[in-house]
Amino acid sequence: MTDRKNYRGIRSKHGIVARPVRPSAAARERYHKSIDNLVKMMGASVLYSVRAAYGRDDFRSVPKLSKYLSRMNRHWERKFNELAETAPKRFVGSIYKNTLTQLSMSIKDAKRFPEMAMDASTGRYAKARASKEMGDVTRSAIKANVSLIKTISQKFFSDIEFLVYDSVQRGYDVQYLVDEIMAKTDICRERASLIARDQTNKITETINAQQCEDLGITHAVWIHSGGGKKPRESHIKADGKEYEIAEGCYIDGEYILPGEMINCRCVSRNHDVWGIDQIFYFVSSNFSIYNVVLQFY
Repeated sequence: MTDRKNYRGIRSKHGIVARPVRPSAAARERYHKSIDNLVKMMGASVLYSVRAAYGRDDFRSVPKLSKYLSRMNRHWERKFNELAETAPKRFVGSIYKNTLTQLSMSIKDAKRFPEMAMDASTGRYAKARASKEMGDVTRSAIKANVSLIKTISQKFFSDIEFLVYDSVQRGYDVQYLVDEIMAKTDICRERASLIARDQTNKITETINAQQCEDLGITHAVWIHSGGGKKPRESHIKADGKEYEIAEGCYIDGEYILPGEMINCRCVSRNHDVWGIDQIFYFVSSNFSIYNVVLQFY
């Protein structure tokens, strides 16, 4: 057993607490930008099309307006479906790579198991192997984000259809419709930002928890982010609280993981609570963790 005086990290009653695995800001920004750009294009296109339609006398009837809206809806639904086919895979793959890299470095910095984690041929620390359960986690994350992207255009056009018919009842009030379309576009952009931020936090912690389970790491410490305009009081009180990763931390009457609740920016520190002989899920350092998501999907 390695001398504990050589370890890095925070001591707790469970042992050494490694540094936290934090969400990737780069992955979040790329994902947000890909969705936000399409939302802006959709809003501008619908605004232009509705203005043009209202300027033509033959469109001043509900049936023709309905047909026109349906055509626009199908067009943008197809665009968002195309984005949903590619963006979530890249997004989850990037988070997966970032999370496992940070976890490997955390293990290395803690110097917890140098003999088992080191690749003797290269002298480098190996990366953790992906389990079947990890494949389920990544597939689930991809499917959830596919659904989230698709609902953006669906909700947008549901609102726009109502607004168009409302403007007809107001005597074809174009300015009212223009203002409302711009407002709905801004709401969609805020939703895109929320999806990117919230999903980055959720997926990072879910992948981290599953990898810890694969490695035999059973406990963690809840770390409050200290950010946000309106932090949850219960999450502030949970700062430093130890919990079992498989169960979650008991907060507000339920067991949850950091980042699981909407807009939660909290993270965790993994505990060094197992013996070195239990750590066996490692492979050679040339293993490509980025390709694992594509293999699982």
